[in-house]
Amino acid sequence: METEIIEKMLFNPEQLYSRIGNCELSGHNIGLTVDGAKRFSSIAGYILALRHMGKEDVAESMEKDLNSNLLHLIRNGRTVDLEVVKDNVVQSVTVPMTKAVLYDDGCLHSFGFTSYYAVDPNTYTETFEFYSREIDEEGSKTKHSESQNSHLEEAHRRTAAKLEICERPCAGFVLNEYRYIHNKTTTIYYRAGLFGGLIFHGPGSGETFSVLVSDGPRLWSIHT
Repeated sequence: METEIIEKMLFNPEQLYSRIGNCELSGHNIGLTVDGAKRFSSIAGYILALRHMGKEDVAESMEKDLNSNLLHLIRNGRTVDLEVVKDNVVQSVTVPMTKAVLYDDGCLHSFGFTSYYAVDPNTYTETFEFYSREIDEEGSKTKHSESQNSHLEEAHRRTAAKLEICERPCAGFVLNEYRYIHNKTTTIYYRAGLFGGLIFHGPGSGETFSVLVSDGPRLWSIHT
C-alpha cells in the first residue's frame, strides 16, 4: 500500500522512528510509490537493527541526515504566494512551493525522486480558455456539439498536456491544492521540475556517477 505521509509508515506503537517522523512532512508534500515505501521501510529496519546492536550514534546520524535531506527536497516546507487575476481584481493564494515523490532506484538505501512546482493559475486559465475556444471552433466546423462536461474535460486535458501538469503521480498522493478565491474554489496545479536521486554514501554504498546539488557528501545527498 502506498502512503504520502512519512509518519504513517514510521509510527508504530513504540514510535521507534519518531525522529524521522518529526521532519514536518504532515503537510502531504512527499509521496512514496509502492517501491519507494518498501525502500523507506528497509531503511527504517536498518536503523532499528543498528539500535539493537548498540550503535545508537550511527542510528541517530542516519535519522538526522535523512530528515535533513527530505526537508531539503521540499525546500523546508516553504510556501509561495500566487496572484490570481479575475476581472482586473488581484487576490493572492499561498500554496506549498515544492512537492516531491520518492521511488526506489535499486541502490542501497537510495531513492530516485521527482520534484513538482506550482503552475501559475493565470497561465492555466489563459491556456484553458484558448483550448476552450479551439474546441468551440472545431465543433462549429463539424457541426458537432459536445456536452458542457465533455467540453470542459477536453479543454482541461489539452491544457494539462500543454503545461505538463501532473495531478496524481502515485496512488494515494494528489498534488493539487484547492483554495477559495474570487468567490469560488480554485485548483492550483503542479508540474514536474526536477528529477534526481537521494543517494546513500554510507557503508555498503558504491561509487556515484551523478552531479551533487546539495551540501555533502554525508550519509545521503541529493544528486541530479
